[in-house]
Amino acid sequence: QRRDWVSVNHRLAALLASYFDILFAFNRVLHPGEKRLAAQALARCPRLPAHWPADLDAVLQTASPEQLLPALTQLLDRLDELLQIEALDYRR
Repeated sequence: QRRDWVSVNHRLAALLASYFDILFAFNRVLHPGEKRLAAQALARCPRLPAHWPADLDAVLQTASPEQLLPALTQLLDRLDELLQIEALDYRR
């Protein structure tokens, strides 16, 4: 609401850091550090959410606050779906 892009960028960076922590842990892959996380995930993680590269690009290339929230929702919902599907497979 405030359109404080510095604050939005700071919070987005924290959210994406946690997102990648979850993604690497879920795939049981050692976290490669802070550089080139998307490329590392594509190369090293066999289990990624559906449409993952496009969803991540949508978040990172957002030009307005009105676009950011739906793009983030899509990215996080698809991670939730992957985790739920895998959790069900794990229990079997």
